[in-house]
Amino acid sequence: HLIINLLEKVANQEDLRNNFVFEGYGGCVETTDNSTMESLKKHIKFRGAYNRQELPELLKHTDVVILPAIWSETYSLVADEVLSLGIPIITTNLGAIAERVREYNVGWVSKSASTDALLEVLASLASNPNELPRMKANVQQYPLISYETMAQRYLQEYTNFEVRQYDRNKSM
Repeated sequence: HLIINLLEKVANQEDLRNNFVFEGYGGCVETTDNSTMESLKKHIKFRGAYNRQELPELLKHTDVVILPAIWSETYSLVADEVLSLGIPIITTNLGAIAERVREYNVGWVSKSASTDALLEVLASLASNPNELPRMKANVQQYPLISYETMAQRYLQEYTNFEVRQYDRNKSM
């Protein structure tokens, strides 16, 4: 568990532990051994599973969300939801989340998909407190589109692809 390992390291570094408040959502708690969880509970609040509709309320006091991709995902609805709430993202250097964070400058991308690389990003953020307001301003410029518009764009792409395929086959 990349995020659990990261939280263990943060919990053991007083300078970072005192700069961040961590809250964990989702199912990672159930799959982590009890001794690790007990030591982390001193510094981190684990909230468990949530409904999508609860996300705005759960994240209303959140400054940044960590979405550590461990493989090259093609898209992330969670990233869309976080950005739509005006919250910057910290992610690893893999896949669609990293591509969007870089392209729109709406967060920070670690050098690799490792605990130490994410820890480096947190340490940099802690030592450069002016970065967060700057990044939050960038997120406000992020071009949000509705899921309906996105679905229409995908449908148009598939239609264009089908027409090109048909035209190519017709000319053979």
